[in-house]
Amino acid sequence: MIKNYLSVALRTLQKQTGYAAINVIGLAVGLACCLLIVLYVRSEWTHDAFHEHAEAIYRVNAAWQAEGERVRWSDTPVPLASALAATFPEIEYATPLYPTVTTIQHDRQTDYGAVTFVDASFFDLFSFPFVAGDASTAFPHPNAVVLTEEVARQFFGDTDPVGQQLFIKLRAGFEPFTVTAVLAEPPENSSLYFSILLPVEGIERSEYGEGLLSRWHSQAATFVRLRPSTSPKALEAKLPLLVNRYREALHQNREGVAFTLQPLTDIYFDQSLSTRGITHSSDPTYSYILLTVGLLILLIACINFTTISVAQSARRVKEVGVRKVLGAARLRLARQFLGEALMTACLAMLLGVALTELFLPTFNGFVDRTLTIQYSVSTGLILVGLMLGTGLVAGSYPALYLSRLRPGLLLQGRAVTRNRHTLIHLLVLAQFTVSIGLLTGTLAMSRQLAFMARYDLGMTPKDVVVVEPDFTSAQTQPRLYATLRAERPTRAGIQQVARSSGMIGRSYNTLTLEAANREVDAYQWFVTPAYLDVLGLTVLEGQAFEDETTHGVLVNETLVEALGWAPGTALGRPLFDGIPVAGVVADFHFRSLRSRIQPLVLRPMPADFPGGYLIARLDPAHRAEALARLQQQWTYVASDAPFGYHFLDDELAGSYAGEARWRQVFSYAAGFAIFIACLGLLGLSALTTARRTKEVGIRKVMGASVPDIVLLLSKSFFVLVGTAALLAFPFSYVLMQQWLDDFAYRIDLSWPIFLVAGLTALGAAILAVSYQAIRAALDDPVKSLRYE
Repeated sequence: MIKNYLSVALRTLQKQTGYAAINVIGLAVGLACCLLIVLYVRSEWTHDAFHEHAEAIYRVNAAWQAEGERVRWSDTPVPLASALAATFPEIEYATPLYPTVTTIQHDRQTDYGAVTFVDASFFDLFSFPFVAGDASTAFPHPNAVVLTEEVARQFFGDTDPVGQQLFIKLRAGFEPFTVTAVLAEPPENSSLYFSILLPVEGIERSEYGEGLLSRWHSQAATFVRLRPSTSPKALEAKLPLLVNRYREALHQNREGVAFTLQPLTDIYFDQSLSTRGITHSSDPTYSYILLTVGLLILLIACINFTTISVAQSARRVKEVGVRKVLGAARLRLARQFLGEALMTACLAMLLGVALTELFLPTFNGFVDRTLTIQYSVSTGLILVGLMLGTGLVAGSYPALYLSRLRPGLLLQGRAVTRNRHTLIHLLVLAQFTVSIGLLTGTLAMSRQLAFMARYDLGMTPKDVVVVEPDFTSAQTQPRLYATLRAERPTRAGIQQVARSSGMIGRSYNTLTLEAANREVDAYQWFVTPAYLDVLGLTVLEGQAFEDETTHGVLVNETLVEALGWAPGTALGRPLFDGIPVAGVVADFHFRSLRSRIQPLVLRPMPADFPGGYLIARLDPAHRAEALARLQQQWTYVASDAPFGYHFLDDELAGSYAGEARWRQVFSYAAGFAIFIACLGLLGLSALTTARRTKEVGIRKVMGASVPDIVLLLSKSFFVLVGTAALLAFPFSYVLMQQWLDDFAYRIDLSWPIFLVAGLTALGAAILAVSYQAIRAALDDPVKSLRYE
């Protein structure tokens, strides 16, 4: 019986090779897109789940009252971990993670290193595997160091690193550390990242860590692992006992301090509490959107498959009638149709997996991952489930509908009813509605990115270079700035230099100002006099700083408005501590365009102000020469620290890299959706043309022209695409409005976006349908009538 089903199915596929190819290719492309997206979403949703006791690991977060609001923070005091372990027996392990940046030397090789101070419990709490050494010997003494594989290879190549020495710069200078163990690189689905681990006892010797082992200041992340059967809610209810014990140390400028527990597996999708230098996070919204897009593309492929199957069923009506006359039972006929659909779905699945492997490197480039297909029993079950589901859906119409009709109706051809045409039209309508919706979203994203790229930021970031701080020495930037200013008449390609305590798009300090019975939170930066010239800022009132000793501050227009001052009345007004306003600067975007311009205060930077950033405007004709000069002077003032820099316009463009990446993913998704939908139209137009061959021949004999015939065979499809566009536009408008709401400065969704999307889909449909229509219109009518 099964052999008979297979032979009939193979003969049917061989007889209708073109339609089978359309079904297989369309479904394979849809499955490949869906599999790629599922791989990415699975990677996102399984962050940190690889740890052996992930369900028992929690991060301890802090909360306190500040200016009448409840502030939540992920940084906690370094001593908190040991205090928790000593106070609550429910905690099995606790460890602080304190990140910093320093300089590392080995055999004349010098490099920056992101080091993290932890205690020995770190290796018991987390399940990062050891490549060399083990947890018991990781920290035998204060000058032990544990490296990841990449760092070990960077410094020691293929040599065994265990027992080797590195020189790490601390507050007193370079100190020797012995490599005691090597950890495997943290996997991509780890929200914790690190490269060099040092014993927590060494914090006191680091550049900015003096007193951190005893001071209860928020400087580190604290992680705990609970003992089995411990209720996290019950433990959290006990945490106020610890707060009361250390109340005096904790309540320094903070009221109502409390600690809460956050599951490790929840950290990755919590962007509000990401810990600087320890964990990274992601917006879960994009995962849901991407998964929805993947399922929609698979749905379009399944609809395509079903549409062709339904359209082809009319050609098999007499076959089914003959089978039923000869005694074929309804169940047997249903099995036959389902078997053919499952065989096609199986071929599509094999091709889809091959396409997934082919496009996986490209997709990894889009999402910045190294995803792979893990061929396992669970993967096989997922693939088989997709194949069975698709095959059953596609074969359900002929299996359930044709098999139940009476043989007389089938042999007379009266079984081809209007219901079948209605179903086909609804399926095509659904395909193009989704496809046009994706295309509209892609065009809206492209318009928003183009809008942000050309938006007037109120400054001129082009040709401005930013020299990164030297975290190992707070005096590098002041010395570099003084050196460059002293040689101004002779330096080549460097037009202006300045310093600032904060950087565009990055770090900010805040202060609270009071005026006219209102409080205003403002950002503040310390800057040198040339800062405005380097960035090309405009002074609307007053004047810029003459030197570092100027008694006054500059404010932006937004701060003047927020304080309720009338335009032109800000000069000379005391702002804080009796310091007057010396000038008003035109608003400029020092944060992302997702946020509105905030109040800003620019203060004169003292000559000995530690750390900060150095910025310089370069002559574009001598950029390479200027960069070489900057590096030469950096080496002069900081010989043991690498020279790091970036261009400000690149930094600003990079802040929207995520949106650009998603736009690219959406554009490919829309392209594949249109491709699959048009494959379906190609097959449907061929079936429609074949069904109306006699009608076309008669019309041509009666004098119908080629355009008349093409319009006759194509107009129903064009009406469907136009209707799909009208259905897709309202949904696209609502969804894209929600996406654009994340941007304070954004485009308006105007009609050209929807018009272009609709015309693009219509053009693709015309290309898919016109070939068959024109071919039928050009055929000799005698052949058409003879064919019938």
